[in-house]
Order: sequence, then C-alpha cells, then structure tokens
Amino acid sequence: MQPLTFGSELRRLRKAAGHTLRSFAPLANVSYAQLSKLETGERVPTGEVARAVDDALRADGALVALGAELRASRVRGSLPRETRRAGEDMRRRAMMGAAATLAASVTGLAGVDFDPARPRRIDAGDVARLEASLDRMWALDHAHGAAELWDLAVARAHSITLLLDVSDYDDATGGRLLDLNGRAYMLAGWLADDAERLDVARTCYNEALTIARQADSDELACHALGNLAAIGVGLERPRQTLRFVAAAERALPAGSSVRQASVLRMRRGRALAQSGDAAEASRELTAARRMLDTDNGPVPERLAYFSPAEIDGNAAACAISLGKPQQAARLLETALGDYDPRFGRNRALYLVRLAGARLRCDQPDGAAEAIGQALDILAAEVGSRHVRVELTDVAGDLQPHRHLTPVSEVLDRYETLTSA
Repeated sequence: MQPLTFGSELRRLRKAAGHTLRSFAPLANVSYAQLSKLETGERVPTGEVARAVDDALRADGALVALGAELRASRVRGSLPRETRRAGEDMRRRAMMGAAATLAASVTGLAGVDFDPARPRRIDAGDVARLEASLDRMWALDHAHGAAELWDLAVARAHSITLLLDVSDYDDATGGRLLDLNGRAYMLAGWLADDAERLDVARTCYNEALTIARQADSDELACHALGNLAAIGVGLERPRQTLRFVAAAERALPAGSSVRQASVLRMRRGRALAQSGDAAEASRELTAARRMLDTDNGPVPERLAYFSPAEIDGNAAACAISLGKPQQAARLLETALGDYDPRFGRNRALYLVRLAGARLRCDQPDGAAEAIGQALDILAAEVGSRHVRVELTDVAGDLQPHRHLTPVSEVLDRYETLTSA
C-alpha cells in the first residue's frame, strides 16, 4: 500500500469529486501548474494553499494536516543527523511524562474491564471511578494536550458502550453509565480534535448526540452541538458554526450552566468575525464576558479552562480574522498575563498566535520572543498537534527574517524540537 501523502490524497479527493486539474484550479483559486506540482510532490503547500484546496474539496482538515506534516518533514530532512537525534530525544522526554500520566489515567478505566463471556455486575462505585477517571483525563488535557492518546480515549469510549450492552446493573446505575458513555465520547472527540483528526472528532460528537437522545439529556446534546460548532470555527466555516451554535442554544436546558451559554456566545462571535461582521462579533463577545461574570455555580472539569482570559484569546482570533493584528497582539498579551498556568496547552497556542500577530505588525524580534516562550511550554510536556500545526505556519513565515539573531536562534530551537 502506498503511503498517504498530501499529493496523493489531493489527487484522490480531486478525482473522487469528478474534477480534472484544469476544472479544479479555479475552484481552489490555485493555478493549474501549482496544483500539478503539489500532486507530484514537487512543491510543498503553504498553510494558505493547503486550506484552500481542503475547503474546495470539503476534506474537513485532512489536507491541512497532511500539508503541515509535509512542511515539518522538509524541515527535518534539512537538519544534520545529530540535530535530528537531539530533537527526537528532547521530544521523547517532553512527552514521556504526559503520555505516561495520561495512560495511567486511561488504565483507571480498566478497573471495570471484564470478559464479555462472563458479564460482571456494575455498581455505583464502578461508575464513580469511571467518572473520576474522565475528570482526570480532562485535567491532563488542559495541562498537556493529549494529541498522542486520542485513539486510547476512543477505545475506552467504545469499552463503556460494551459495558452498557453486556454487563448487569440496576436502572439508576444504567442511567449514570449511559450519561458517562456520552461524556467519554465527548472527551475522545476533544482529544481527536487536538490531534487534528477532525473526522474522528466529528464521529465521536455525533455518537454523543445519539446517546443524548437515548438518555434524554439536553445537556449532553448541547455540549456535542457546541463542540461541532468549535470544529466549524477551526475550519473557518462560519455558516456551519452559526447553525451548530443555534442548535446548541435550543438544546441548552433551563437552569443550566451560564458558563456553557457563554461559550456558545463566544463561538458565535468567532463565526461572525470570520464572516467580516465586526460589530456583531464584538456584541457577542461582550455578552459572553457579562454572562461569565455572573456565573457563580460549580465549574465542570471540561470547562475549567474557560475564563475571561480565554475570551480575550478568542477576541484576539476575531481581530486576526478582521485584519487587525495590533489589536490581536494587545488582546493576546492581556490574555497570557491573566491565563492560569495550569492550562499549558492553551497558553502555548496563544503564544504562537501572538507571534503571528506580531509578525503581521512587522515585529519579527517580538514574534521570536513569543515562539521561544511557546517552545519552553512545548518542551515541558505539552503534546498538542493543533499547537504544532499553527507553530509550523508561523515558523515558516519567520524564515525570511532569519538574518536576525533572535529569529535565527529561536528557529534553530524550533527545528530541533520538531525534528523527532
């Protein structure tokens, strides 16, 4: 079997859609000659080109991820063998702690594993241990990212489905187990999203929606629809995002967490900014802030990251969409100053975006400083593919400034870290 590459997948999807190179070129706004070279591997796609062909073929981020992998592999191939080995050791050390810790949490779910041929009785204590394990996994994801372990999370969600199908339990325990099954798929989808496996994330969220209907759980349905909206934000498909946000708000149960409603307003703001509606985007973000200020209820672990600083970070993303990099840089600096250090993955992401905003403001030294801080976090056990994809694009944009000493030094660090 031929390995999956950007060029081969682009060709396969183009042909499956019934396009020739010449008929597809205007749809993607990419020249015929460039498309040909992309498919044969003669040219490496920029992040912008990968996004354009991905959107035109409705590839749901698959081509974006493959393009990022290809750009990173070209950087690795240009490094001396000793540098690549050093980078591999660094990355292995960086991920070992997070991977081992999260794997230990996953095995906590195994405490109720059993032989399907000999079903066991599941009681409230078993469910409580499963629930605690999911909370630990959410907390580890906030701190480290968990892109490398999404497949284990999916397998564990499937295993809880098996528990529901063949184990023994009373009605109350069955209800809790069904709700837990939906939340396990939500966690698996979130981790898959962080791994840039949007196809898996979408499948997990849709599975959670199916479970929400079985459990008659508006809260779970709202959570799933809200995360499908988040996929739309990431793919920059504002109409899709707005549809899912509206559906999530309809599902939002009376008396539910104000925090969840605030998240939805924030995501609507992101979609409106991507549509170019600055005034409405600002109104939605302001409403999200005001709602969050009134939230005095318990905070579920999955929403522990959501704070005024997170809203500032998303407001910065809106500013970038609207072509206002200076405003974005100011908002990101504020967000990072206030962001809880427990949430390493999000802090690394916002540092990468700060670097991009500063670069758009013609501040390459400031961009290098932000990337250096992001690399410090990545080297301290953050394993998020989403962060690394964005970092690859910003590092590529920094290359023309490599004659500057701070830029050269941070790019050397970046290339070492990503050479594994």
